[in-house]
Amino acid sequence: MVDIFSNTRNTQIHGANIITNVTNYATGSPKGLDLLRAHIAPAALFDARESVASPRCHPNTRKAIIKNIMDWISGGGNHGAGMFWMYGAAGSGKTALGQSIAGLCHQERRLIASFFFSGLSVEEVTDPSSYQP
Repeated sequence: MVDIFSNTRNTQIHGANIITNVTNYATGSPKGLDLLRAHIAPAALFDARESVASPRCHPNTRKAIIKNIMDWISGGGNHGAGMFWMYGAAGSGKTALGQSIAGLCHQERRLIASFFFSGLSVEEVTDPSSYQP
């Protein structure tokens, strides 16, 4: 029966003509994720093929800063900030630290998102259409 009667009780209908029309409409247009996939920068992902050569921290280095960042991610301490901003001069190890942190979060199944800007993939970084829908 028609949905308008789905929650009724003790309803009586006399002498009515009920016509139900069902229309299924399907298009050949891409789904949402397919549209997004056409506009990603694959080299910016921490586990991208291009990032294999990206620097990572040596296992026995930067332990204090890695612990500080991982504590911040876990919500420990009195950081209170919603974003961790890492800055420094070119070549100071920001990418290595970021790649290492992303790798640790991935291992712990905590990585939600990451985006690495890199000069290694110049055609994607310099093409403005990569960042516009």
